[in-house]
Amino acid sequence: MIISDFTTIELNQLEERCNFIGYELYVFELRGQGKSHKEIAEILGLTIDKVKKFSSKVNKKIIKAL
Repeated sequence: MIISDFTTIELNQLEERCNFIGYELYVFELRGQGKSHKEIAEILGLTIDKVKKFSSKVNKKIIKAL
């Protein structure tokens, strides 16, 4: 899922509906800006595997909200 393809309004609605917690919210916001997993890992000081884990959780919540 390419989160950066959503409009700003859609991103705001998803943020409200999905109840992202902790790093999920950061990952959601950064993916919305078009950042790669590697870039997000560097920004947040996490491993790429951790970012992928949070990204997967974000995707699952988005799918439920849609």
